[in-house]
Amino acid sequence: MSATGWAGLVPRARDVREGDGPPFVWGSGTALVVEPAPGLREVARWLRGQSVLPFREEGERAPDDGGAPDDEGAPGNTVELRLDAGLGPEAYRLEVTADRALIEGGDAAGVFRGLQTLRQALPPAAFRRAGPRCEWRIAPCRV
Repeated sequence: MSATGWAGLVPRARDVREGDGPPFVWGSGTALVVEPAPGLREVARWLRGQSVLPFREEGERAPDDGGAPDDEGAPGNTVELRLDAGLGPEAYRLEVTADRALIEGGDAAGVFRGLQTLRQALPPAAFRRAGPRCEWRIAPCRV
């Protein structure tokens, strides 16, 4: 599947910067890294329940692990969920590179909104239970 673009986000994002370079590849080697922060475990649970996209369990750092993700310690090929106190309530920032899809929110609702934006970059088959389980490519960007 080819990398998807960022045109046509709903609601329209205030600022979208498409990046250069290789796409992020979401497949069986992708790990979900969740900061131990209020509400993020529930957001991660929602993501797992909604998609047929695979996540690597090994190396996952979830709220009950006590491990906080950081730029130096996060493994490659990750979807990372974090809070950023500098963002307002329900606000988010999404950054997709070849190594990770990072979603930071002012609160759990912001992270959830960021996931909704990331979801729009994927084809509908990524969320069909009977759909193919394969790798999906997401074009680099910053929203």
